[in-house]
Amino acid sequence: MKCFLSLMSFTVRFECNCPGMLRLCIIFIVISLFTEMDGYGQNYAPVKYYLIDSLDLQNVSQKDRLLIDSVLNIYHGSRSDTTRINAISVIVEESWDDNVWPKYNQWVHDFIAGKLGQESDSATLHHFKKAYAGALNNIGYLYNSKGESDQALAYYDKTLKIQQEIQDKPGMAGTFINTGYIFLNQGLIEKALEYYYNSLKIEEEIQNQRGIATALNGIGYINYKQGETGKAFESYNRSLTIRTELNDEYGIATCLNNIGLIFKDLGEWDKALEYYQKCLVIEDKLGDKTGIAISKGNIGAIYKSLGELEKALKYYAEGLEIRKGSDDKLGISHSLNSMADIMLLQGDLKDARIYAMQSLVLAKELDYPIYIRDAAETLTNVARKENQWQEAFKYYQLYIQMRDSVFNEETITATIHQKYKYKYEKEALADSIRDLQRERMKEAQLAASEAEKERLLLRAEKQKQQTIFLTSSLILVILFIGFVYNRLKFINGQKKIIQEQKGELEEMNQELRHFASVTSHDLKTPLRGIANLVSMIENDYPNLEGDLKKYFGLMRERAVKMNELINGILAYSKAGKQRVAIERVNVNTLLESIIDHINNENGVEIKVMPNIPDLLCNKTQLEQVLSNLISNAVKYNHKDKNNGQVEVNYSSQVNFHEFTVSDNGPGIPKNAQSSIFELFKKSHNKKGIDSSGIGLSIVKKLVSQNGGKITLTSDLGKGSSFKFTWPK
Repeated sequence: MKCFLSLMSFTVRFECNCPGMLRLCIIFIVISLFTEMDGYGQNYAPVKYYLIDSLDLQNVSQKDRLLIDSVLNIYHGSRSDTTRINAISVIVEESWDDNVWPKYNQWVHDFIAGKLGQESDSATLHHFKKAYAGALNNIGYLYNSKGESDQALAYYDKTLKIQQEIQDKPGMAGTFINTGYIFLNQGLIEKALEYYYNSLKIEEEIQNQRGIATALNGIGYINYKQGETGKAFESYNRSLTIRTELNDEYGIATCLNNIGLIFKDLGEWDKALEYYQKCLVIEDKLGDKTGIAISKGNIGAIYKSLGELEKALKYYAEGLEIRKGSDDKLGISHSLNSMADIMLLQGDLKDARIYAMQSLVLAKELDYPIYIRDAAETLTNVARKENQWQEAFKYYQLYIQMRDSVFNEETITATIHQKYKYKYEKEALADSIRDLQRERMKEAQLAASEAEKERLLLRAEKQKQQTIFLTSSLILVILFIGFVYNRLKFINGQKKIIQEQKGELEEMNQELRHFASVTSHDLKTPLRGIANLVSMIENDYPNLEGDLKKYFGLMRERAVKMNELINGILAYSKAGKQRVAIERVNVNTLLESIIDHINNENGVEIKVMPNIPDLLCNKTQLEQVLSNLISNAVKYNHKDKNNGQVEVNYSSQVNFHEFTVSDNGPGIPKNAQSSIFELFKKSHNKKGIDSSGIGLSIVKKLVSQNGGKITLTSDLGKGSSFKFTWPK
């Protein structure tokens, strides 16, 4: 059966249903044909020989031709329906040509449908139902690949009912994965998690390593989408290890792709590109068109991050053409929006609008919130560039609506719930087996009793169970009511405590601000007196020489330094306290203003990434953060005149804006990096540079108050890089 591995639409086969000897015969025939023939002609038997009347042999690969011919030799040489079904199933499982395997899968479906009502042998009927469920599953897979998720879910539901009837546990696990994949694409994360954990539970119960790897990959993807990259990386690596042991090239390609996604989000472009290219090599070898299209899109995203927009557009366009050829509507929507994003960066607003609108229309038709969100975000940015603010606001509202509907707090709660539910069920499995054995022994004893005694015992047992059930239900209702009452009482009490603490904190903060203001005023008054006194003495005695002149100069410098330190403390205490309205900020214009006012006496070159999008934010606080970081990078740059460099870059993430200010200065020692954002901490990397040690503390405070994070990466002699996020 065909089975989805993750959101990226990779696929994997389950074990073949046909007996081992049949598979060996087929492989032997294929190898013989490859060995004994230098080329392969087109002298096939008449069309009816191939069982289907719509197979275009001119477009079938040589490998699939040999596979079909060898299988049909066995089919036409056998009179056993079971052997015939197993033979054709090999084509369905081994071929990945969308013009080949779906047609033979439909043949298997129709053939078995005509036999189910005629067969009476239980073993043969079981085999027929198992193969029929596989055919239904594959039809669901086809519908989902075309974006028709409702049809796909209907077929998966039929599949699961048959598999549960015949207790086909490997099949059930695969169907759980396929169904969970659809719910994941629809943004129904709680349902997706439930189905993935159901699959993992079954696969570990039957010790199916391939299935365990598939379920781990799906769970890892949800961890990744929720920002838990550590857990995602662990799941992907466990899956990759199993895939490698099984020599499962399709599964290996999927894991490589997913690990590449993690490195991409971490900004490690070279590693991400390495994993994507390894993945693409395997997919080219296998002829997996869907996988090739996805990998090309991922490589395009890397080149976009590196600023190589032409290369990015080329890879996106190649992926789009492949998806159009396979009628992958979901993939087409994604590729269209990716290309629109590149066109927007290139300033081609007209084409960017056209491609993004096509993506939005298709995403709405398929009812996929994730792609509706992405297209709405692109159209918002296009409208902003065109100064169409009313239209920008309309698309921005749609973006927020879709963003909040996909991954929210309920999703995170569902993850924890499903994780511990699965853990509990796994630990209870042994007890359940023992309970089942005891139940079967009881049933055997009842079956050995007389008919009247059996009827009475069953009736008494039923009444007992009903009594227990009613009593237990009543107790549970009472406990639940009590729990809810106590919970509400506790919550109300906590709210009251929080409100009281909030009032106390606000009062304390007001007192601290007043204290800082009064204290700084009381300190600055004598400092001014000292400075004025020094100036008066120097004016009255202009001929001071030697140590006396030196000491008066030092007194003036210390007074100025102390005044700057007091001003810094005041600035830190007031940082983020001003009530400033959110406004639209042209970031490039803001950066130009900051650079114009920076003291750049050594001619340090400052490069700013062009076309940074406008932000809706507190302009004053963003200006304080960028100004502090850029002025520090210029001030501490140790390069010779005109050789220093500072770069300001920007990237747009899912839920936040990301800025990076980097330089080629002296760097910051490792032992100073952990405390660099603390008040009055200095790196002491350059002599002769005055610093209060407050600027980076203000930066950290403002970024944190706005819900962002700031990190430092630095190597001695190579420079430093400060990266901070600003929520959207």
